Amino acid sequence: MESARDLASEKGFAASFDDVVGRGRVVGRDHPAAVTTASGVEVERRIRRLESVELSSAELSDLARRAVAGDGGARDRLVARCLPMVMRVARGYAGRDVELADLVQEGVLGLLRALERFDPSRGVPFAAYAGWWLRQAMQQAIAEQSRSVRLPTHVLWDIHQLREARSEILASQGREASSVELERDLGWSPRRLDDVLRAERPAVSLDATYQGDEDAVDRLGDLIGDPLSVQAYDDVLTNATGDSVRTLLSTLTERERQVLQWRLGLDGEELSLRQVGRRLGMSGERVRQIEKRALVKLRCAAIPGG
Repeated sequence: MESARDLASEKGFAASFDDVVGRGRVVGRDHPAAVTTASGVEVERRIRRLESVELSSAELSDLARRAVAGDGGARDRLVARCLPMVMRVARGYAGRDVELADLVQEGVLGLLRALERFDPSRGVPFAAYAGWWLRQAMQQAIAEQSRSVRLPTHVLWDIHQLREARSEILASQGREASSVELERDLGWSPRRLDDVLRAERPAVSLDATYQGDEDAVDRLGDLIGDPLSVQAYDDVLTNATGDSVRTLLSTLTERERQVLQWRLGLDGEELSLRQVGRRLGMSGERVRQIEKRALVKLRCAAIPGG
């Protein structure tokens, strides 16, 4: 195993850095900071090699100052020595449908963005300044990659806080948290808690299957009816009891009721627009307009609150 002296040397450190990042490349940046070529476990094992020589906050700030001044070697060494910090932050976001290796890579990109914007004259330690950029980059990656429907970063952070509060209450009380406890611990209103709970629910595809009647496998989308479908109301009128049909038809005028009875075959035979028009002494187009208006009335009468 390489000693701290070897890692600190230019040649030894470069070899260690390449080993950690899997000799990858970040697209659009001339910097070996990609980790997608290695698994999360492998990346973590490699980064541990640098933890024994992790620099202090003051040393990191000094490297950052030299990197900002244009020292490319200091820039590479700074990124590599910050990898243990990147890994610690990434572990906090693990288990959210994004691979650990991907989180580390996003963290490295956030670290590079922090370095581009770091101003040594402000006197802020680089480690503290870069921490916000690391978290922001990983949260953004989770928001974009972990869900079918992308959530804003601030909503994702709310979900993170909610889950942490649940875990704390479960650990201390030995039971699931109630809504009142979550509102109290998070300082949220009931409405905000409801909004976050809804956002937390995973998206379900309408093409997903479920076990229907008689062991038939159906699509979830088949359970959702179209309230504006003419065929749906045709089925209702055809299959409903006589009392229900009369109740719906009572909302129509005499002419509208007669047109629907003939067009839908409620009196037996279904008639065409032209046949109904001849019986009523009007054109087929006028019959179509009356039928359309009558169906709209029926929809309003059949839908509760319509």
